[in-house]
Amino acid sequence: MTKRWSILIGVLVLVLAIAPMDALGQKKKKKKKPPPPPVEQVVEGNVTFPAVFLDTAVTPPEPSCFARVHRTLFLQFGDQAQGYFGWHFEVDPATWGGTFKLEVTGGQSPDLDVTYYTDLGDLTTGAAATQSYETRSTTGEEGDIPANMNHVIVCMFTGLDSSFKYTGIGPAGGAPAPAPSGSPAGSPTPSPTST
Repeated sequence: MTKRWSILIGVLVLVLAIAPMDALGQKKKKKKKPPPPPVEQVVEGNVTFPAVFLDTAVTPPEPSCFARVHRTLFLQFGDQAQGYFGWHFEVDPATWGGTFKLEVTGGQSPDLDVTYYTDLGDLTTGAAATQSYETRSTTGEEGDIPANMNHVIVCMFTGLDSSFKYTGIGPAGGAPAPAPSGSPAGSPTPSPTST
């Protein structure tokens, strides 16, 4: 019986000695987790009446969408102001640095614009820094979602009784982009402080 035990112990020692060598020779590959999908923010709303003013901050002065009308009504009446001269919503910070598309889904030849705000201010002062997309088109707007912009007002330049769908998609990997240090070419148009 001792010979059998000796052989068994010898085989066991040999197996234990070879197993770690095999484990060292073959590194296990770790599976990389795929990046999280980009965050998507979808908002649907409507704007009944246009709001326009003469923007004298540009040369030559030109008509522009007057988001301040809705901003003032919203600050005074809250959500009860939704839909008359604009539509307000908060931007999901996970979409900063991503892209947005504003689609016109109904109405009488509406030209809708998008204005981003850091802060909506109050009734006695103007709003904080804003960036606007004001393409003269009846199909909507699209572009980049600026970092550190917390609010959006959708405003109507022309048309009546329009409806829209806003889709904001965060950057790939789900991480918001850092705040830009300057506005590169092709960036949104800064709005005047009267918005």
